[in-house]
Amino acid sequence: MDIKQKKRSEIDAEFKWHLQDLYPSADAWKQGMDALNKQIEGFAAFHGRLSDGNALLNCMTAFNASGEELGRLYVYAHMLFHEDTGVAEHQGYADMAEKLNVMLISAKSFVEPEVLENAEAVAKYPDTIPGFELYRQSIHDLLRQKDHIRSAEVEELLAEAIQIGRGPDNI
Repeated sequence: MDIKQKKRSEIDAEFKWHLQDLYPSADAWKQGMDALNKQIEGFAAFHGRLSDGNALLNCMTAFNASGEELGRLYVYAHMLFHEDTGVAEHQGYADMAEKLNVMLISAKSFVEPEVLENAEAVAKYPDTIPGFELYRQSIHDLLRQKDHIRSAEVEELLAEAIQIGRGPDNI
């Protein structure tokens, strides 16, 4: 029996990904990328302020929201690319999403070392600052891993090395 693989254009829509549920168009996706890029640039404003519990809460909330948006951007780009890996423009979208991922990780590289400088106070925030209870487990995990967190400079360098390490996967 000779089985012929169908082209994507020959497959019924009900069996295809519905990327428009994430973004209605590639232009909307690009706007989302631009918006997240601007948010990432703004995270530097938190640097040096995380000894204040409310500033830390705002920082963690902003990073979580950015991570969720990055997830949508990343999934859209990679699913679009995998619809037809021969479309160079879609490979570019996937590469841009990967770069933005590295930028976000790098932008928050100062957070853990700065939080750990005030570990004793931070441990009490979930019980004393309204809204912080959502991050109780995250704070607990961070404090538990204290011995494995490096300085802000080293954490940033490690974050930026992610893209280099993933290079062979993208060839």
